Amino acid sequence: MKSLVRLVFIVILGLPAMVFAFPNLAGQQGAQPPNAMQGQPAVAAVTVQVLPFESGLVVTQAIGVSGTPGNASFVIPLLLPTSGPRPMIAPGAIQARTAEGTRLDFTPKGIVMSGVFAPGRQLLAEVSYEIPVVSSRLVFEMTANVPVVSTTVITKRDRDYGLHVRPLLPFSFKEEDGEDGTWIYQNSLDELPAGQPLRIAVGHLPYATAPYRTAALIIAAIVAAGLGISLVTHKRED
Repeated sequence: MKSLVRLVFIVILGLPAMVFAFPNLAGQQGAQPPNAMQGQPAVAAVTVQVLPFESGLVVTQAIGVSGTPGNASFVIPLLLPTSGPRPMIAPGAIQARTAEGTRLDFTPKGIVMSGVFAPGRQLLAEVSYEIPVVSSRLVFEMTANVPVVSTTVITKRDRDYGLHVRPLLPFSFKEEDGEDGTWIYQNSLDELPAGQPLRIAVGHLPYATAPYRTAALIIAAIVAAGLGISLVTHKRED
């Protein structure tokens, strides 16, 4: 999963390369009835990365979908905040990329990825967007119409700041130290049934911490000014 984390971060930086590292969904679809429709989506895997950006957040969501062989299409269930500003579902407002063999279209129904399901072949896409933060805590939610067999939530903690990002379901927890901070990985322990919302809580947001940072800067400036005045006074007395 580490390679996917680096992938998502690279995409945010705007580099064109894209390599997905999803679990192989083949064999996780369960027994299909004899009359199963061709190209029917069956299971999905989701990876979400949430990072602070100036006075807001960058949310990146990668999704892989597998199903019965045939031509297929799937409306991406976007992870969106349950309150406050939301991105427009339109090119430009949402950045989108796909793996080879997957097509992506913005439609009135939403963002649709399409392609061909085949043995060992999935539909793979990634979307990201920025939103301003106007509260100290947000809850994000998405609902897929197929079982989500794997959910990974990622964030990063710098030396002086880090979001509090928690999926609202049982998860395992892992940290990896890097040159640019500590990467935090949270993997779901259970499959998410079709139609059951995935919820992710995000706290310690830039909106909540900005006043404290500003206050700290003001205090530091006052202390520095006081030291300067004190030094000047001592020199005059000498």
